[in-house]
Order: sequence, then C-alpha cells, then structure tokens
Amino acid sequence: MQELQFHLTVHNPFRAVEGFLIDIKTRCDSVHSVDSFRPEIESFLDSVFLTEACMIYAPSQIALAAIIHAASRQKQNLDRKVLVTCLLLSYVTESLFGEQGEEAILHIITCVRN
Repeated sequence: MQELQFHLTVHNPFRAVEGFLIDIKTRCDSVHSVDSFRPEIESFLDSVFLTEACMIYAPSQIALAAIIHAASRQKQNLDRKVLVTCLLLSYVTESLFGEQGEEAILHIITCVRN
C-alpha cells in the first residue's frame, strides 16, 4: 500500500461511546448506573473488532449498538420510548440510520452475537 501511496484509516467507536455515555448521564434521568454498562460495552466492541463491522458501519453506529446491547444485558430499558423521552438517542438513531432505525441496530447486535 505504501508504494501505491494509499492510506487506509479505520476509525474506532471508543470516542463515540464516551460521548453517548456522557449524553445519557446528563440527559436521561430514567437510566441508572450508566458506568455499569462499560464491561458489556467493551466486550461488545472486542467482538466487533473480530468482524468487518468497522468497515461497514460508522463508529457512531457501532457505539450506539454497543450501548443498547449493554443496557439490554443489564436489564435496563433503553428502547425507543425511553430514548424519545430523553430526546437523545432517538434523534441520533434516526439521523445515523435513517429509515432503517432500530432494525439496523438490531442487525448489528445480531451479527456480533453470532
């Protein structure tokens, strides 16, 4: 690749995860102990890096899927209704995924789990 003068850059989702966690802490009163999501998020991201998901999905999409996955494993409700009341992730989900919305997030989670 050096001889072709080609540069390949893969961005990781860690910064996006931190941003989402800060937003959830400050804007979502119904979600408790957000820091307890971290082990599940890290496990999810470790699994993601073993796939080609980083080449297919934006880091923010992977980060959002990791947070929703971690919340579901912690038995916390981060579904669309909760997110709409927070005015946070529903906007982000619709902005990032468009009409696909929740289906795309569930698809990412399912691919990583398998």
